[in-house]
Amino acid sequence: MNTETNTADSRIIITEPLSKRVADFIRKQGFAIATEWGVKIEIETKIDDRWTHCFGILYKDPEEKPKKRKFLWIFPWTQEPRSKFIGVLFFKEKNDENSWHFRAYGRKEANKILNPLATLLSKEFGIERIYINIIEDEPREEEFDFSESEYGGDMMTP
Repeated sequence: MNTETNTADSRIIITEPLSKRVADFIRKQGFAIATEWGVKIEIETKIDDRWTHCFGILYKDPEEKPKKRKFLWIFPWTQEPRSKFIGVLFFKEKNDENSWHFRAYGRKEANKILNPLATLLSKEFGIERIYINIIEDEPREEEFDFSESEYGGDMMTP
C-alpha cells in the first residue's frame, strides 16, 4: 500500500509508505501521532518501519485549561494538561487491506472525535470499512518517555 511516483526514467520508482501519508493527514487535522503506548512522536519525519502497521493518536482538548499548583504552599507553578491518548489505528488486520481498525480509549471520544476522523480517513484513502473498537470507557493520558531515544524510546529496554 505504498504510493508510487514515476520519474523521467521508467526504471526508477519512488515510493512513500502509507503510514507516513496517513500520519501527515492526521496531523493536518490537529492531532498528534504517538507510539502504540501513547508516547508522542515529536519529529514528523520519524514515521518509519516501526509504525507501518499501527500508531497512536493524541488529542489536545482546547477547552482544558492549565492547572495552577503549589509546592509546600509557597512555590506556585502552572501545569499544562496532558494530551488525551484516544486510540491506536491499525492498518492491516486479518489480511484485509481494505479495512482498518481503531482501538479506542474513551466512549465519548470515540463518538465525538474518532468517528468523524474515521469518516475523513475513509474518504481520503478509499477504505471501505473502519472499525472502532471501544476498549475503555475513559481516555488514557499521553505517556512521557524519559529515555534518550529520539523516537520516544523502546518500551522494552530499561
